[in-house]
Amino acid sequence: MFHTGSPHVHMMVWLEGAPKIEEDVAASVQWIDKLISCNVNTDGVIHQQHKHTKSCQRITKNGTICRFHIPYSPMKDTCILKPYGKEFPKNKKTSGKETIARVKLYIENNKKNLPEWSFEEFLQHFALEENEYITALRCTINRPTVFLKRDIRSCFTNAFIKDLAKVWRSNMDIQAIVDPYGVARYIASYMTKASGGISNLMKETSEQIKHGDLCVS
Repeated sequence: MFHTGSPHVHMMVWLEGAPKIEEDVAASVQWIDKLISCNVNTDGVIHQQHKHTKSCQRITKNGTICRFHIPYSPMKDTCILKPYGKEFPKNKKTSGKETIARVKLYIENNKKNLPEWSFEEFLQHFALEENEYITALRCTINRPTVFLKRDIRSCFTNAFIKDLAKVWRSNMDIQAIVDPYGVARYIASYMTKASGGISNLMKETSEQIKHGDLCVS
């Protein structure tokens, strides 16, 4: 079986004692905070920094964006946000998306020298109230989504398990599952994924084999 890019693992883990979000949102948030972090000052965080590559860039009518939606959005405290329903006015949803796009564009353009703002200073810079910012974020999602506590300097940091970051010398992107449908869709998409992301070396090897060279090493 060919790997798409460097060998890596997509893994789903069941943890005993994990709270159920539908029963206790507050306990779920507390559990996520205890296990997962994106704090740029944590030991081992050097392996968690995202750098855009050709494989993550996607061309849209609004320009080139990262398919992982990085930079991530700053957040005062970890929370689980739900998308708005179909009854939410389209013009307000468009306005919310534009607000978040403006924030992310600033972060992207200043990623090498991001200020050490508090969350309040971040909101003040963009002339936003906290409830207005949360509303804008909800306009950008299609299913319940975890937004980790994150300062502006951690907007390119993938989520990680705190204890593992100290010993696991590689990148990880940990996500707490709050939407079973989203997980099923994610797994199905990878099981049926085409080899469009296959590495150049493997492409060359594949082509040589197709042309009868069975001694490729």
